[in-house]
Amino acid sequence: MNLLEEGVKDYILMKRAMGFSFYDQEMRLRNFCKFMKNKKQKIITFNLATQWALGGMKHPTYSNAKQLSVLRAFAIHWKTIESKTEVWSHNHWPIRYQRKNPYIFSVTEIQKLLLTCHKLEPKKSIRPITFYTIFGLIASCGLRVSEALSLTNDDIDFKNNVITIRVTKFNKIRAIPIHKTVRNRLKKYQASRNDYCKNIGLESFGPSPFFINLKGGAVTPGVVDWTFNKIALECRVRKESRRGPRVHDFRHTFVVRTIETWYSDKKDVETLLPILSTYVGHVQPSSTFWYMTITPKLMSLASERMDIYMGGLSQ
Repeated sequence: MNLLEEGVKDYILMKRAMGFSFYDQEMRLRNFCKFMKNKKQKIITFNLATQWALGGMKHPTYSNAKQLSVLRAFAIHWKTIESKTEVWSHNHWPIRYQRKNPYIFSVTEIQKLLLTCHKLEPKKSIRPITFYTIFGLIASCGLRVSEALSLTNDDIDFKNNVITIRVTKFNKIRAIPIHKTVRNRLKKYQASRNDYCKNIGLESFGPSPFFINLKGGAVTPGVVDWTFNKIALECRVRKESRRGPRVHDFRHTFVVRTIETWYSDKKDVETLLPILSTYVGHVQPSSTFWYMTITPKLMSLASERMDIYMGGLSQ
């Protein structure tokens, strides 16, 4: 491990000691270390920083600007240790975040995506069932990708049908109940991964990552996105390589379908919304509104509820 890698490691530990989860930033900074190693460079310069942040693209996007921002924060810290480090303006790429229109999957589309996972190669390896289970879990429980990937063997209570989420956006641990069908799928995957780990000579129990790659290590968010893109194109849920539904849209779909079900079952949605917010890991119900996309079914159910509330005045 070189000096820069050591510096990134210490920086991550420092941020975590301050209370930050720092999961996304860690992935980005470790990726930058690999970039510098491949370039055989040791000093952070503005030119190298922009090369890495752009990732081969000609024009920067919000994602590229975020990459550069994360690296800039580290560069400010690193300059106190390596004086030759260059620090650039915080608004070099002044690009504002633009909310992407969420996509609400149909049941048929989710089934297509999951079935296509079985076609992933190597076919007889752990990979097909790993991604089948990851995407199935996210769709069933509305988890963030980082939350699903951070799960360990110890986080899943099969006896009580409960999952403990420890790596969260707001650094707040939460326990969520899961349906027995989800429990059964996780149990089946656990048996497969334990056998796989045993075959490749790895310890399969304890706090090791629950979802593993071909080498028995943790699955990364980048690989999840790449794999989703591949299967979505193959089953034609997505028609263009970089446009269309995303993994995160499973989470949007979970929120919308849950509220649709509540309306259909004549539940008190206003009372239940804080419970849904807690389940998906939001600090307050207002954050959950971000995920509430109007669908024809939801509009119809909401209009029907309003009509009943108003005593049929809309007639």
